[in-house]
Amino acid sequence: MTQVEEHGRVPARRESPLSVAPVRIVVRYLSVLGERLLADTQVTGPAHSHIDLPWRVIRGYKLVRVENYAEVFQPVPGGIRMIYMAQKAAPVVVYHKNAEGNLIVPPQYVSGDLNATYHLHPLSGNPFPIIQAPPTDAGVFGTKSKSAQYVYDTLQLMRLPVDKQLLMRMNTAVRPFADPLAREALPTALPGGSTWPVYRAVVDRFSRAQWYDLGGGIWVKRTSQMTLLGRPLPMQPPELTPFRHRAEVVNHTQNAVSLFQFPRFGQAYKTIPSGTMISTTGLMADDQGRQWVALDSQLFISRWDLLLLD
Repeated sequence: MTQVEEHGRVPARRESPLSVAPVRIVVRYLSVLGERLLADTQVTGPAHSHIDLPWRVIRGYKLVRVENYAEVFQPVPGGIRMIYMAQKAAPVVVYHKNAEGNLIVPPQYVSGDLNATYHLHPLSGNPFPIIQAPPTDAGVFGTKSKSAQYVYDTLQLMRLPVDKQLLMRMNTAVRPFADPLAREALPTALPGGSTWPVYRAVVDRFSRAQWYDLGGGIWVKRTSQMTLLGRPLPMQPPELTPFRHRAEVVNHTQNAVSLFQFPRFGQAYKTIPSGTMISTTGLMADDQGRQWVALDSQLFISRWDLLLLD
């Protein structure tokens, strides 16, 4: 009778010490010259089980090969050796542009060690609003060059609406400028008491100063030395140049065309459909050089909205 039959149980199986003892493997991080770059790491696990190797990223170095590589735990004399080679990182090129795509300053180059983290920043002391920034302002230096772009709203001057009948009187002598961004005033002052027509106006977005174009390349910055005046409106148009024709009202972008009363050419009095046949009587130009055609109804239409038929 066997022992199983005699006692009714199976004796415990004795395991081999090799099947239960953990396997320890040393992982070393060395340069191609054999220099130790990081402290050794030891991994432990049951024999023949899968190894999760402790990969390391080392600043300024690139992993080029692994010696004594193993996928499962087994004795590895000398350990697993990860070999790295020193390598410079490619720079990150940063462009600072305006909305038109022009560079504000020369490209900036951000440099550092391979695998090191970099951070991007807009221009130092930047006075302009940023309208586009890189998707991320941080990253890791690699072997290939990267680029990033900041786009700024550099439009310093904004147009202001101006009444076409606006005048400006100089309360005292005022030295004008050639343009609103000029640093130095022109040598000849505008006499005190003189009155000038205003053709357009702008505001400096950053200083909030208002500038007025008085024509002929003369701009003045609004101060207490000057007063804005409304220009008296003439009640009758000037003598018209004879311009008697049959014409068709034509506008390729709108179905209706504006008609105006003299002298309010900035505000439509009524509209007529494109394609209407009309008769003209005279022609005049305003102080901005635009041509206006008088109709037999005493209203005016832009010369560009007419197709002459005779």
